Amino acid sequence: MCLLSPSTLMFWIMVGGIISVQLHYDMAEKVVFFVIAMTTQLSVDCVKTYYAAKLRYRIKEKSIQNLNKIAGAVILIFAIRLFIQVFIKYHM
Repeated sequence: MCLLSPSTLMFWIMVGGIISVQLHYDMAEKVVFFVIAMTTQLSVDCVKTYYAAKLRYRIKEKSIQNLNKIAGAVILIFAIRLFIQVFIKYHM
């Protein structure tokens, strides 16, 4: 699924563009950087997929629900914090 998603590819294209503008690498170094970055990303995704398949049968539905609740609470807390910071900065 990660190979079908353009977000990883677009992220590394943007990172490569920023690196090339900021550090003035020549074209060969840009290509090497991009290939290494994509290979690293693909390797990490493959390892995550492998271990996710191994853990699938050990994780219960209740654990996933609890994890989703915790993640939702953390995202909500950060969103509220960000909203308050922006409100204080621009309205006070």
